[in-house]
Amino acid sequence: MALVPVVYCLWQRVLRFDLSHPIWPNRDCRTHPDYREQVLPESVTARVSVEQGSTLGWAQYVGRSGHNIGMETFGASAPLKELQKKFGFTLENVIAAAKVQIAKRGERCVLP
Repeated sequence: MALVPVVYCLWQRVLRFDLSHPIWPNRDCRTHPDYREQVLPESVTARVSVEQGSTLGWAQYVGRSGHNIGMETFGASAPLKELQKKFGFTLENVIAAAKVQIAKRGERCVLP
């Protein structure tokens, strides 16, 4: 997918956990605003986050009308594939969430 390099770059330069700055806002304060705008432009409002863990912290990136796919509970135990399906970590679910976000903004959906 074309977004993989963008997501990887965002992870490497912005979101990677740093023991010296473990709080979300500290990650952003080290990122130049021009770079942040290049990676995640404010003009892009159809946003979906996918975190195979807690969605904590992602709201600031997807905004109030964005959609977070992640775990809101703890203690689930099952084979990985079952948990991924249960919590919505499937390609079909991510694509459906993206289509909803695009449709809410009146844009034409170009996803499969």
